[in-house]
Amino acid sequence: MRGLCKHYYGLATSAIVVLSIVLYYSPFSISFSINLALCIFLIVTLGIFHGSNDLYALRYLLKDSKIPYTLKIAFYILCALLFILLYSIDERVMLIAFIVISAYHFGEERSAGLDGFKGTKRLLWSFAYGSSIFLLLFYTNFSEFNQVIEQFGFHGVQPEYLQRLIVPCLIGQTLLLLGSCVLGRIPVFKTLLIFVELVSLFVLFRMLGILAGFTLYFIFWHSIPSIRTQIALRKNKGETFDLLTFSKQSLPVYLLSAATALISVYYFQNGMISLEYLVIFIACTTMPHVLVMAMFEKN
Repeated sequence: MRGLCKHYYGLATSAIVVLSIVLYYSPFSISFSINLALCIFLIVTLGIFHGSNDLYALRYLLKDSKIPYTLKIAFYILCALLFILLYSIDERVMLIAFIVISAYHFGEERSAGLDGFKGTKRLLWSFAYGSSIFLLLFYTNFSEFNQVIEQFGFHGVQPEYLQRLIVPCLIGQTLLLLGSCVLGRIPVFKTLLIFVELVSLFVLFRMLGILAGFTLYFIFWHSIPSIRTQIALRKNKGETFDLLTFSKQSLPVYLLSAATALISVYYFQNGMISLEYLVIFIACTTMPHVLVMAMFEKN
């Protein structure tokens, strides 16, 4: 089992290579309704679950602080409301901020197993890698992406704009990765794996579409590894902490979050709320989680 965990990204990359080949040669196609249902199921289960331990994590991180726990919770909620404030100022600013923060967060989790990255170098690589993932997803599904951002006031966006952003992100993360590899701080296998991973994800993004592509990355490259990381960080502090403990602590918040998410999706599908409000809801739940995980990593 430890071996499987250690080589998780290698196994995940191998799986998407196989999946890409199967999808390419398969005469069958999955209907939109089944695709949507599967994505919602994965996000509502594993996706929400990975961020449901935030309040316990916050209590653990600030256990030696003299600040009352109620004030800590209030600060957590204020972080969530930040995106509502940004939306009221400019919906485009809110969307860009959400993508940028999420990109860094995705990259931060992916860099957790790369011990050669520390401090500023890790911050830069995390942002470049996470941005590359989002930009590749948007570029390979540009028509869908354009339909979404038009609802936030962006008009006339061309694929060339994304190309101009993708290139520096890919070059930046490649230089940082190769530099650390040459210096012997990151193994050659892990370096090559990331390059294979990016190419494989690029191919699969083109095949799956924006929703399924995002879900695949969010669940198998972020949520599951994040749960492993959170458990490992607590164990490294000498705690008796495992998946069962994580599940017990997360259950109340998870049930509330999952129910809220399902209700939001139901209202969205029935035209009772717009895509903008759905994105705001996701952004409001993302911001405090990103902050807690950043504190966890630093601690």
